[in-house]
Amino acid sequence: MRILMTLLCALMFSIGFSPTMSRAAVELRLNLRPGERYRVRSETFNRMVQSMAGVEMEMSQRIVIYNTFTVLRADPAGEFTLEVNHEAVSVELNGVRGDMRWDSNQGEEPKHPLARGLAALVGESYTLRLNSAGKVLAVEGLDRISAKMDESVELPDGDTREKVLDGLREMAGEQAQKEMLGQLFGVFPPRPVEPGESWAVNDANDIGPLQRRGTLTLNELDGGRALVGLDAEIATGEGGMQRNLGPLSVEMELTGTQTGTYSLDLGTGWITGCEMRIDINGSYQLVNGPKLFSGRTMPVTMESTISWEPF
Repeated sequence: MRILMTLLCALMFSIGFSPTMSRAAVELRLNLRPGERYRVRSETFNRMVQSMAGVEMEMSQRIVIYNTFTVLRADPAGEFTLEVNHEAVSVELNGVRGDMRWDSNQGEEPKHPLARGLAALVGESYTLRLNSAGKVLAVEGLDRISAKMDESVELPDGDTREKVLDGLREMAGEQAQKEMLGQLFGVFPPRPVEPGESWAVNDANDIGPLQRRGTLTLNELDGGRALVGLDAEIATGEGGMQRNLGPLSVEMELTGTQTGTYSLDLGTGWITGCEMRIDINGSYQLVNGPKLFSGRTMPVTMESTISWEPF
């Protein structure tokens, strides 16, 4: 009996430290096939509160875009080419200059300049190239769409027109799309991982207005899905972040947090769901503008929520 117990203990010990335990690890990668189509509803809500000369101003915007992603090519080396088509869009603005709502699904002609620019997206497509690790290799065709959006903004040349165009580029321009898609698909680990295991996310070497440092964690394997959590700190890069607001140029210093959850299909790696929240505090100074505000530090807080789901 003692010999049998010794053998059983040895067997249990060997199982506990055997490499077969690594079977719980999964390799999360994009594995798309030509002809696959994914219809995605993305919603972005931004709310900003800023103070200027003792006056507090609050603004918010909500933009919803319905996209269809169609896989055109899958390279044996693990690179994928997708066509991204804008099926519909809606926008909602609330601010000191009033409120505005427009939805392309309602069939109404847009009147607000920003809505007219976003309306130019409907029916238009661009090409997205990704590798299996979720890195954005190229975004092609957005320059043509941006030019169409610019033409749709029927305002006289001047500061107001440039402010509207700057807002459109911030939301739907090539650089904005690269940053948004890069963060969305930049969720895959560099190695097979087990539930509870984490890996780093670090955008500090990327060129972008906001940079992240934090972790992604495989929280759970649920049937054919992998549930991944994000917990990161974000901050403006070295030298701050400059933005043009119509006739004004401002330099911003921002810090904050970014948290979220992703749902990934284990077979294809496609992101079947995402909920993300960003909270930011900071300040800005006028670089170019009225002398009355020159040199003043003005506080600002921002919060954003982003969702991505099939429809």
